Amino acid sequence: MKTRFLHIRLLFYSFFLLGLFPLKAQQQPGGVHFKGGIYRTQRNFGLMRIQPDSLRKVLYKQRYYVLVQFDQLPDSIRKTELAGLGIRLFDYLPDRAYLAEVRDSIPVAQLGRYAVSSISQLPSDYKIARRLQEHLEEDLRDQDKVIAVSWFGSQSIDDIRQEITAAGAIIVPEKIQPPHILFVRASNAATLNRLAALPFVSYLASQSIKPRPLNFNNRAAHGADALGAISGRNLQGDGIVVGVGDNSSPYTHVDFTGRL
Repeated sequence: MKTRFLHIRLLFYSFFLLGLFPLKAQQQPGGVHFKGGIYRTQRNFGLMRIQPDSLRKVLYKQRYYVLVQFDQLPDSIRKTELAGLGIRLFDYLPDRAYLAEVRDSIPVAQLGRYAVSSISQLPSDYKIARRLQEHLEEDLRDQDKVIAVSWFGSQSIDDIRQEITAAGAIIVPEKIQPPHILFVRASNAATLNRLAALPFVSYLASQSIKPRPLNFNNRAAHGADALGAISGRNLQGDGIVVGVGDNSSPYTHVDFTGRL
């Protein structure tokens, strides 16, 4: 009797465990952290196929510009394999997501072994900085500010410039040219929305171009002004060349890319 009861308990426990695994496998992926907030994606891989109608808005020159989220982040070897299949991963976004460029002929059936949980469009609302949305007219009129357009993908810079200009923006040449960022002027909100609708644009934010001292308070707090005072060291810097070198870039850090 006891043995039979034990078998029943083991059988019940086995069915219970088997029921847990499908439930765990179907859990929704975590929210993706954009600067403008947390975007909740829906698990669609395994049930979906890349359809021209569903992703038409993010298709540009036979490539989709999407958000790819994983159950488990791919290592360098799997990233190389994904690139061979037609998925190039660019900026990382927590939780376990990348801005990605996906070939329109991607063999979806082969992606199961890479723990892909969802492939979705980038939400346009999250592409525009909150500060810019709240002070839109003020920032667009301010001649000391421009719009920094961040983009991703493997397109040529000429193609990027052409599409940005076609959206109605004016590209502003600046001495500092960060990688994958262009500075533009937009005359109105409609132009800004057209920029955000470009598939390869990842972020829009206002950027001040007016030179201003950043260490004025710091100099005073630490008595650095005494170095240039006549009554002090009288170091005016005439004829002196100062160089600062640093071979690292925060733009390449996995936690900072696309978020600076």
